[in-house]
Amino acid sequence: MAEVDLAFLARQNERIMADNASMRDELRLQTAMIARLDGTVGGLVQEVRAMHTAGLQRASFARR
Repeated sequence: MAEVDLAFLARQNERIMADNASMRDELRLQTAMIARLDGTVGGLVQEVRAMHTAGLQRASFARR
């Protein structure tokens, strides 16, 4: 069986820590992207509702 020394374990630990940091940064980026898209969709829903309401008001005005 191969001997494992502390230097090997330290290198492995550093690699794992770097991978974790990379995944954490990626998760942070994806979370920000989803929040932005969520805000965009929410704004779009408000805009469509406002356009619908304005259309109803114009139609009501035109019927008079």
